[in-house]
Amino acid sequence: MTTAWENIDRPPRPWQANALASVTKYLEEGGSAGLVSAIMGAGKSVLTAEMCRDAMARGWQTIVSVPSQALVVQTHAAIAARIG
Repeated sequence: MTTAWENIDRPPRPWQANALASVTKYLEEGGSAGLVSAIMGAGKSVLTAEMCRDAMARGWQTIVSVPSQALVVQTHAAIAARIG
C-alpha cells in the first residue's frame, strides 16, 4: 500500500492530513462511516480523492455523495486524477 499523499503535486493542507488520519483511525477501529465537513474551496475534492485511494488500497468500499452535478464532475475528476 502506498503512503497517504504519496506522489501528489503539493502537500496536503494541515486540516486535510488531520481529517484523513482521523477518519482512517475511526474506520480501523470499527466505525462504519466517516463524515468530513469543510467550507467551499477548502480542498474537499482533493481529500475525497485521497480517502478513496486509501480505501481502495485497504480493500474498503466507499460511497461519495455531493449535492450538485457540477460537484459530481469536479469530484470525479479529482478521484480519477488520483486513482486513474
